[in-house]
Amino acid sequence: MSYDLFLRPRSGELSREALLEYFNGTTGYTFDEEDDDVVSYENEVTGVYFRFQFDAGSSDTGEEEEEDDDHDDGNGPELSFELDAFRPFTFGLEARIELDALVAAFDLLVTDPQEGGVEGATWDGDAFLRGWTRLNELNYATILRDEWDPDEPLYTLPRAEIEYCWRWNFAYEARVEELGERFFIASIAFAGRDGRTVVQAMWPDDRPIVLPRVAEVLLVRGEGKQQQTRLVAWDDLCTKVPALNEAGHPWTLTEAQIGRRLDVFFAEDKGNARITLVEADRIHAIEDVERARSSKKKKKGS
Repeated sequence: MSYDLFLRPRSGELSREALLEYFNGTTGYTFDEEDDDVVSYENEVTGVYFRFQFDAGSSDTGEEEEEDDDHDDGNGPELSFELDAFRPFTFGLEARIELDALVAAFDLLVTDPQEGGVEGATWDGDAFLRGWTRLNELNYATILRDEWDPDEPLYTLPRAEIEYCWRWNFAYEARVEELGERFFIASIAFAGRDGRTVVQAMWPDDRPIVLPRVAEVLLVRGEGKQQQTRLVAWDDLCTKVPALNEAGHPWTLTEAQIGRRLDVFFAEDKGNARITLVEADRIHAIEDVERARSSKKKKKGS
């Protein structure tokens, strides 16, 4: 199931060429190879994705009708939006940012067929998030109650931690543009271990770094066949690199602060770290999962 919206201009026509120019000039958008009316958004750092599709419509109905300004006659150019449900709540947060910008750029009106979503034709980002949250919660309840394979791992984190990771990764490109020539900018990744979710970041070869606070840091030294990797808990890393305890958030460390303090982690031949990464769309808020499971128990008891 997906959350669907239909967007149209407040006045005039929605130009396909103008939309193409907009999406081509905006980070994260790509066009379908087989249908260039379909454009997909994917943020490779946050893992968020959704779709738009342009419909040229038909302005020739054979009839003349009087329409008020906010009424959609169903025949003009239209842009549809589709966001899959049973996704982390951060998908809605990022989609709202992109929709806010798109609606403002083209002065668009909206049709939201979902219950509890945007009422009327004027875009309301808060109402979109309410509608999306409602639909998403219904999907969690249905999937976890009726469709989930109990043998499949269900990766979870607290809602606040998921949002922290998303906000860090969402700002990644801006940090790279601002600081990328002087520092390695670490993004946050998720790993699965014994059914648990572990929040990680990578630190390559003791380079000066902008590092978020995470559970574990993957230290990488060398390249190719000579490359070594060590997975280090945050507290252990702070013990060897005291500047991590002293630096503000985010943790920005220079070569002088690092010195050769990371050498100790490579001194013993423990073998390279083995990591099983988990895509961001599989990391669910524990609160959403518990709410869905509570719904499941209530249904059984009713």
